[in-house]
Amino acid sequence: MQALRALDQRGLLTGSEDVSAAGAVSARTGVTVGTGDAMVSLQPDTDSPGAIVADGSAVVYSEAGFHYAVTGAGARADAGYVVIDSAEAPNDFRFDVASAGKPARLEPTSDGGVLVKNPEGQTVNALAAAWAVDATGKQLPSWYTLDGGTVIQHVDHRGAAYPVVADPRLLCDGVFCTVMYNKAETQQLAASSGTAGVLITGGCTMLAGPIGGLSCGFAVAYVGQQAQNALNQGKCLGMRALIYVPTSTTHLVIEKC
Repeated sequence: MQALRALDQRGLLTGSEDVSAAGAVSARTGVTVGTGDAMVSLQPDTDSPGAIVADGSAVVYSEAGFHYAVTGAGARADAGYVVIDSAEAPNDFRFDVASAGKPARLEPTSDGGVLVKNPEGQTVNALAAAWAVDATGKQLPSWYTLDGGTVIQHVDHRGAAYPVVADPRLLCDGVFCTVMYNKAETQQLAASSGTAGVLITGGCTMLAGPIGGLSCGFAVAYVGQQAQNALNQGKCLGMRALIYVPTSTTHLVIEKC
């Protein structure tokens, strides 16, 4: 199946000791993380029945010219994906977001992500900023719009090399919230450029959405060193915060991207 190959080639179907998803997947509800009032699910808006694959860590839904997929425990991230197979595929892809079994309240953030709130208005998770990449590794323009409890990911894939992979990813599982920078952003951090401080502040702000009382602050020079370490390994830099402590603190992580 082309969709599985595309996800596997980007290392998205296999977790590791350092990074692994925790969500439960099903064809009916997509991927679900958290418990109780903090439970959040991300489900492709499709009539396709879905097929459970990759030893139960993913569900793939077939559409004309593209596939939806969700991944959970055993894979790299709790996420929804779009694998675009050809230029005939649409540019807009819809994912329904629910909290505690009801449509979530969604709120855009200044850095392109989305806060996920329960029906009472409490922030319980967040979606990382939209991204899309083609078969050559070229990053493509991608962004979100919102329609009630549905997030719509737009992908401009004109002239792309197929397949294209795009990803609305939940930042938080039951233990951690994680913000990953893409390759271009990691390069900017490594150069300690004028945008480095903005990127650091943006990452802290995104994590602070679903985590109250977050302690987050890094020296630009230190982040630059870690970003260069990530690039030397062919990887990207990110921030991760532990949720369930009196005062959540943030540390840097290096992951495949």
